[in-house]
Amino acid sequence: MNNLTFNNKTYFYGTLDNILLLGELESLGVHADKYINTGVMLINLKALRNGTVENDIRKFVSSHFLNHHEQTTINSVCYKNMQTISYKYALFAFESYEKFLEFNNKQNEKYRYNESELNQSLYDPIFLHYAGYNKPWDRKCLNTTGIYWWWYYAKKSLYYQEILDNFQFKNEEIEYLLNNSTQHWYL
Repeated sequence: MNNLTFNNKTYFYGTLDNILLLGELESLGVHADKYINTGVMLINLKALRNGTVENDIRKFVSSHFLNHHEQTTINSVCYKNMQTISYKYALFAFESYEKFLEFNNKQNEKYRYNESELNQSLYDPIFLHYAGYNKPWDRKCLNTTGIYWWWYYAKKSLYYQEILDNFQFKNEEIEYLLNNSTQHWYL
C-alpha cells in the first residue's frame, strides 16, 4: 500500500464493498458506481487538509440518518475522489469460492476485479478483513472460514495465551477446530 501514489484529486484508496450498499447512497441522493470499504484504507491527508472535505462531512452527517456511519459518509461525500485497490488488502473471509465470485460478479463491470487479481488476493492476502458484527473470536460467529483463519494466525501469535484467556477459550477447543475444520478453502 505504501507504494501507491496519490494525485491531488484522490483522497482514499480502498477495496470494493457490497454493491447492495449503493442503494443506501442512492437513497441519500448520491449517484455512485462503486462503494468502497472503509475498514482498510489508505488516506491522502494532504489533499483532505487542503480541501473542504471536513466541512462537507460535517454538513452531510448533520443532515442525514446513516446506517453505516463513517463508511456511508466517506462514500457519499468523497465518491469522486476514491480509487479501488487490490482486494488482497482487505479480503473478506468468504464462506466459499462461489460466494467470493458472486461478490465480485455483482460489482460494476468497470471496477470488478479480474481473475488474476482475485487469485492473487486469495493466495497472497495482506489483510483478512472481518467485516460485520460477528467476529471469529465470538462463539456466535457462524463463518467457519473466518473462524479457522483467525485462530490459525492467533495461535502463531506471541499473545496466544492472552487471546485464549481474554475470549475464554481453551487450547483444546482451538486444536480441535484447527485439526477438524474443512472450511479453509483458500490461502
